[in-house]
Amino acid sequence: MLAPRANTLWALGDLAGARKLHEQTLEIRERVLGGEHPDTLQSRNNMAATLWALGDLASARKHHEQTLEIRERVLGGEHPSTTNST
Repeated sequence: MLAPRANTLWALGDLAGARKLHEQTLEIRERVLGGEHPDTLQSRNNMAATLWALGDLASARKHHEQTLEIRERVLGGEHPSTTNST
């Protein structure tokens, strides 16, 4: 399970290592589960947070906007996961 390892690396301050694992997790989940699956969207959100922490704000914004757009369309604007995306 890559996501928990990525979160551990984040907590240890290894943001570059966390980014690599979040990228791998997102790629796998998109391929296996599809881009609208809740786990894929959580991975995209995690990737955005990691990019933000690394100072790559343009890329972080792109991932956050994609996550929000899909959650609004699939889950609706008032779903807790959607409101957590804003």
